[in-house]
Amino acid sequence: ESDKLDVLIVMTVYTDKKTNAFSRQLVVYENSAAGVGEKLCRGFEKGNFELKEIELADIQSNENQAGKKPFVKMYKQMNVKPSRKQVMPLTNDILEAAAST
Repeated sequence: ESDKLDVLIVMTVYTDKKTNAFSRQLVVYENSAAGVGEKLCRGFEKGNFELKEIELADIQSNENQAGKKPFVKMYKQMNVKPSRKQVMPLTNDILEAAAST
């Protein structure tokens, strides 16, 4: 079971070809019932990333082992200055706090 993925965090960066605007997006995906995805999102929302949630269509996928659909949230990062170098330490802090509760 150690090779199963419970939580995935994806950061994207791109430049709009029309406007030449630099953009970042952040996605949190959790395929377990632990609630870590929601905790990560709450922590990220409190950070200085100025996140704007992007509404997603209903995720069409198999239910996880607990009979629930995966948790997925996607954000546009309005403050593009913080990179993975700022997101990773915050992620570690959130996960450590979640593990201790």
